[in-house]
Amino acid sequence: MYTLSEDNSEIVVDKTSENRNYEDFVHDLPSTECRWVVYDFQDRRAGADRNKIVFISWSPDAGNMNKKMLYSSSKEALRRNFTSVSVDINAADLGDVSRETVG
Repeated sequence: MYTLSEDNSEIVVDKTSENRNYEDFVHDLPSTECRWVVYDFQDRRAGADRNKIVFISWSPDAGNMNKKMLYSSSKEALRRNFTSVSVDINAADLGDVSRETVG
C-alpha cells in the first residue's frame, strides 16, 4: 500500500503484507484517506488457480477533495512502475474492490 509523504512531495510505502487473504487486505483500506495498492490476487475457480496483479487507486467518498485530486494526478507516476498489472481499479467504496469486481 502506497501513500504520499507528509509534504506531498513523494510516493512512499505505507504498509506491506504477505500471505493475507483479500478480504483482510480490503478491511485495511482507510475510510477517509486515499491510497494506491498493488495486490497479488489469487483466486481458485472451477478448480484452477488464477493469479493477477491488481492496481487499486483508493479514493474514498469521505476523503478530502484536494487530496483526492492530488492522488489522481499522481497515479501514473506510480502505476508505470508495475508493468505486470492486469487489473486497474479506481475505487471509492468497498463495493468497488469486492472479490467479484476483481475476479
